[in-house]
Amino acid sequence: MKSTTVLHEALARVERRRSLPCPAECRLLRLRAGLTLIDVAETLGVTESSVSRYERGRRRPRGVIADKYVEALGVLRHAKAQSA
Repeated sequence: MKSTTVLHEALARVERRRSLPCPAECRLLRLRAGLTLIDVAETLGVTESSVSRYERGRRRPRGVIADKYVEALGVLRHAKAQSA
């Protein structure tokens, strides 16, 4: 039973990471929320330059950082939808 749970959790992580918006949308969501690169970097536990690279499409976040980024962007999307 435990191996099925582990598999389901792994598949859920893959799906979350696939939902990462394109770099331009990541930047737009951040800007619309009035956040700086530093704000997002501190939330993710990475450097400002890392977030900049994500938003320019130079790099893609991986692992736990990707999970945190998807979650943070989801919160920004939700907030945007609530204000519309």
